[in-house]
Amino acid sequence: MKSQIHELKNLITKKMSKNLKAIAILAIVILAVSCKKENQKPVACKVINLKIGNDSLVLSYNSSNKVSNIKSYNSSWLVNMDFLNDGGYHKQVATTNTASLPSFTRNFTLNTDGNIERFQQIVNDAAGIYDNRVSCKYDAAGHLIVSEIITLKDGIPYVFWKDSMVYENDNLTKFYVLYGGNTGLYNIHRTVLINYSTIANTAGLYVNESLISGNIVGTGRYYEKNYPYFMHLLGKGSKNVPLSSTTTFSSGSGNYSFNYEYTTDAQNLVRSQKIIKTPTSAGYPKTNRFYYECN
Repeated sequence: MKSQIHELKNLITKKMSKNLKAIAILAIVILAVSCKKENQKPVACKVINLKIGNDSLVLSYNSSNKVSNIKSYNSSWLVNMDFLNDGGYHKQVATTNTASLPSFTRNFTLNTDGNIERFQQIVNDAAGIYDNRVSCKYDAAGHLIVSEIITLKDGIPYVFWKDSMVYENDNLTKFYVLYGGNTGLYNIHRTVLINYSTIANTAGLYVNESLISGNIVGTGRYYEKNYPYFMHLLGKGSKNVPLSSTTTFSSGSGNYSFNYEYTTDAQNLVRSQKIIKTPTSAGYPKTNRFYYECN
């Protein structure tokens, strides 16, 4: 009887030992898989090339993953834009390959998040000297919510414009453009209402390029007037891509709407955006394309 009890104890001990070994091996495997997942970095993609209508933009980044250079290719024109910190400002230094497109420098003052707080742009024109003074405000999430441009002509108040934006569920849904004449007494000039797709926005503010005002006064040169060339300094983009928008003017005339169509790739990156305007006008429909670099 004693020998039988002894054998039973040995058998139980052996089985427990095997079970403990199996549990230990399983724990090691789970820990290894868990550590591997923790060590895996999430894939991050950034826009390195944009095609906006006839304009092609190539973006370069510095070691801090900030845009350091943009090259704009438009027909036979090349505009090279360097972005650098100098003398307390974040500068945009633009040079061109033709005498018909003059060079210029913008001096941006950035906030602690690296977004534009204000800048001044002086344009010398045959009609006078236009002094554009721009200021921007952001919400706690980093979205641009107010952009104001006060323009002096030969030192005298000339025109006031203000854009006011409303975000809901992390998407820009209402966009008010206010006009202040030469007094700064603002009235709503036009209202933009925007509906969104469920497609995730992977291209930042560039998907809303068609909605940005860009009221720099005194120049018709595309690279001086339009905002796509420093959109990376204007805060956080919407969570999703716009599906449609309607623009209504307070005057009651000139209203129009946009509809947007998209293609995405296997990584769910937005690759193209077709913009259809109703009623149509020159340049529409147009297709914007986005190219990325992923780590």
